[in-house]
Parts: sequence; structure tokens; C-alpha cells
Amino acid sequence: MKLKQIVTKPHMFMVAGLLVPGLGTADSKPTGPIGGKPSSLYRTAFNSLFLMFVLFLMGCGHGVTLMPTPEVLRDEKFDIFAHNPNLEKSNKISVFYATNRIPAQGPSGPDYTKSFDHTLRFGEATLQIGSDEVTWEEIHAESTTAERKDEFEISLIRTMEVGRLNNSESLEQIPEDTQNFLDKLNNAIAESPFKTLTIYVHGANSSFYRAAAQGGQYHYFTGSRAIVLVFSWPSAENILKYTTDVKNTKETAPDFIRLLKLLEKHCNAKRINIIAYSAGGRLTGDALGRMGREYMDTGAEPVREPYRFGELYFTSSDEDLYEFVDNVPSYIHMFEGVTLTIDKKDPVLGFAKITDGELRAGRPPQDAANFDLTDAQNEGLTQTINSGRFTIINLEINKIPGFEFSHGAWYENPWVSTDVITTLNLGFQPERRGLAKYKGYLDRGVWYFPPDYLEKLKSSLLDRKK
Repeated sequence: MKLKQIVTKPHMFMVAGLLVPGLGTADSKPTGPIGGKPSSLYRTAFNSLFLMFVLFLMGCGHGVTLMPTPEVLRDEKFDIFAHNPNLEKSNKISVFYATNRIPAQGPSGPDYTKSFDHTLRFGEATLQIGSDEVTWEEIHAESTTAERKDEFEISLIRTMEVGRLNNSESLEQIPEDTQNFLDKLNNAIAESPFKTLTIYVHGANSSFYRAAAQGGQYHYFTGSRAIVLVFSWPSAENILKYTTDVKNTKETAPDFIRLLKLLEKHCNAKRINIIAYSAGGRLTGDALGRMGREYMDTGAEPVREPYRFGELYFTSSDEDLYEFVDNVPSYIHMFEGVTLTIDKKDPVLGFAKITDGELRAGRPPQDAANFDLTDAQNEGLTQTINSGRFTIINLEINKIPGFEFSHGAWYENPWVSTDVITTLNLGFQPERRGLAKYKGYLDRGVWYFPPDYLEKLKSSLLDRKK
């Protein structure tokens, strides 16, 4: 029996948003403590509640379908599946996972619930692309083209928990079952040509299934070469309980820190990358900020060692903008690069702002005058940008035909997903990735996708092969 989950698709905020004027439009004015009339706040809140109702009706029955093929992979010269000699030609894929969710026994292994404690549980999740009847050749053909004949739903068919580590156990002398998990993880990394580990931290309103499916499709579109560890934190799995998710990210931060410290001591990856999506950006930024300040409290500047962090990619980050500005200077030196995508029209982050009136890192204000930094914050942000490790990408600035905005752009938009894969697996600087720069927000250097983005990126990839 296959395990499936009823979910809502993030891009439906864009679809439904057309029915609800005033949400996330270019002429929207700040609300809450930033300014704006009460009537505007009331109207926007009413529209958002209506939107959530529409989302609920539209979302019923939908699982995760295989994301659009990243743009560069549509060129046969960059068929990454053909360049993986160890590729298993199967419609099944596997990802590793870590979670602090409490399991219930399901028909195909642990079924992780919305309840949680502070015990880390480790295992492997097996997913299937399409039905039992779909062949590898059919999936491959549809995975290397722009126009698909069919959509393939991703199913979670098995979970296998391998180890546990409670919050009182040492990170030095770990239990045998946890060591067994780490041995499996290290063996997979050793067999991967990248020799890296990518941690995927999901967003709000997400089940264990959805997190595994999203992490799994990233793994798939690297030609199954990138080793992925999904960190499934305890979302309430209900858009109406968004504030519960916010609280849970804060309570989960120590568990995520503990996972990162465990990997520091026992993972053999040359680099550890992180994709932090939406509310996953809130959790990741909080945890890394705490870790960075641990270094500062000892008088030492944070450096990449011993964590071996590679790239950190914040996509549609839900982290409070001022908290992001406070946190990022403390950990920027721990990474080779940190990327933040922004979209001042992001409707989902616009809804998030309505709940507490706070700006979001992934959705800065329309008017920079509404973004007041202290001298210390301004200095920290300047140092972060001058470090040469920080990239801001404005998804609104582009002239590419078919470039569609969505909260889930990292997997729904073929250009953005291309940038995520290129950045994490090759570590290219933004210009080498085909991005262009302009003097943008707050007079800082901001990057965007130019019309010749794809040609420039392909040239960089071909030069790399020489």
C-alpha cells in the first residue's frame, strides 16, 4: 500500500490570487506596525482568509508531482542521467532523512506524525515516480523535455528507520543504530561523484511525505548523484495553523543544531550544502545564528571548519527580515556561499506578514524607506555583502519568456531550479552561473536572471569540461 498525502500546491496562491485583488500586488502598501490604514489591513486579511478557503478546496486530492525539468537539463548535451555510470534505471528513488517527529506504525514503515519531541530519528525513505507500470525510459524522456505528455505523481512507498539519538546522549559515543545510519550515509557519499551531502529543510504546511518528495526530486534531477538528507521538522500540516509552525521552528532549532554537530563529527562529506525553503529558512537561519554566536562568545571568528559547509540556498525564506540581518553576519564565514532569493510580490510571504506584521527575508518591502536598520545592523549587512560570499537574487527582474513567479520557484521555475542545482553541486559564483548584477535594493549589489542567462551558463558548463 502506497502512502500519499493530501497537500496544497504553493503555486496555487498565484492562481487563486488572481481571484482576490489586493494581495501581494505591486501597489500594495505596508500594513500592521509598518503603516497603512486599518481598512486596508481588514480588506487584505479578509481576502487572505478567502484565499485560504479557495486553496483548501483546490488542494484536495493533490500529491507532489514531478517538478518541471530544470532548463539546462533540457539540452541533450547536459543530460545528467546519461553521465551517471552508476544510475539505477528505475522509477524508484531514495533519500535519507532525520526528523524529530514522533512515529506511528504505518503499513510500509514508520508514519511520522505532527507530534514531536527532541529525539532525532534517522532513516531512509523510498519514493516512486509515477505508477508501477511506468518505465524508466518513459520517465527519462519526460524528464529531459520542456513539454511533457504526462504528469508523474511522486509516492512515498516505504520508510525505514535506522537509528535514534535523544537529546541527552553524547555526540561522541553514539548508539550503535545511529552509527549504522551514519555508515550507510557515508557509504552513499563515498559512491557519489560529488562527495557532498545536501540537507533539505522544508517549509510550512508540509507533511513528512511532502518533504521527502521535494527532497527526492532534487536528488533525481542531479542524475541521482547528489546525496540528500531531508530534515523533516514538525509542521502542523495546515495553513490555518501557520503560527503553530512558526512556534515549532523555534522549538526545533536546538534539534537541527544537534544534527549539524552530529554530522560535523561523523559525516565524511567534503561539503555539506543546505536548501532552506520558506519556513525552513526561518528554522535554518535561527539555528545557524545561534551556532555563529557560539563562536563569537568564545572570541573566535566563525570559519568553515569544522562543519565543512558549502553552499546555503535560502529560497522564498520566511525568516523575519530583521532577524535575518542579525543572524547572517554571524555565520556567513562558515559557508563558501549564501544565496537569498527575493520577490517583493511573493503572495505566500505576503500572507505570512499579515499574521504578525513582520517583514520577511524573501519578501522585502516595496519601499526601502520602510526598512530601518540600526547602525550595527547596517554595518553587519555591509560586511556580509563585502565578504564576497553573499548573493541576493531578485526574481522580479528578468526578461525571460515564460519566467513565472511562485513561492515554490526553486522547484516550479526551470531557471531557478537550474540555479539551485548549479550552485549547490558546482559552487559557481553568480556571474559564472549566468546571472547579471545591478545596483539594487538599498543600493546593494543585486543579481537577476538576464535574457542571455542560459547561454552564459551553458558556456560556463562547457568550459568546465575542457
